[in-house]
Amino acid sequence: MPKSSNKGVAVITGASSGIGAVYADRLAKRDYDLILVARNEARWKSLSSRLASDSVPASRYGIGLVAQQRA
Repeated sequence: MPKSSNKGVAVITGASSGIGAVYADRLAKRDYDLILVARNEARWKSLSSRLASDSVPASRYGIGLVAQQRA
């Protein structure tokens, strides 16, 4: 288990690209533990792997988003 930070935990939605990815990088540099939530699995895994290689604790959670059609 990765060493926990003293700053706290940040949950970042939309973490696979754009502002979410930038926010993840910035909070990681400030020693926050991260929970990354994203729809694009490949980019989500890439970001969390990169952060892990920089010794940043980051948990990955898969979330299935399904659009429901109205009758």
